[in-house]
Amino acid sequence: YNRGNVKQNLNDCKGAIADYNIVIEDLKYYNSKAYCSRGEAKQQRGDYKGAIEDYTNSIERDNQYAAAYFNRGKAKIAIKQKDEGCVDLYKANELGFVPAYDSIQKLCPK
Repeated sequence: YNRGNVKQNLNDCKGAIADYNIVIEDLKYYNSKAYCSRGEAKQQRGDYKGAIEDYTNSIERDNQYAAAYFNRGKAKIAIKQKDEGCVDLYKANELGFVPAYDSIQKLCPK
């Protein structure tokens, strides 16, 4: 998992995804952070639908994981699902994820 994080920080998203796959599939480490991190790497590569799927898996494992809602919201907005994306951003904000507030102001004006 940590090696995947380092690879992602070095913009080696393909390598990061491979490491997260090992964590999730081979090690049966089905925690929300591993799914969220893999989703971030997929989103960084432009695979928004794959990212949304991973963020959803993350939320299913921990429905209080604000970063997963935030990232899923941004991914949905990127693929023109603005209403659904804004719902996720509001949920992230409700859970105390500070960056969500600014994104709501920019992307989800009332």
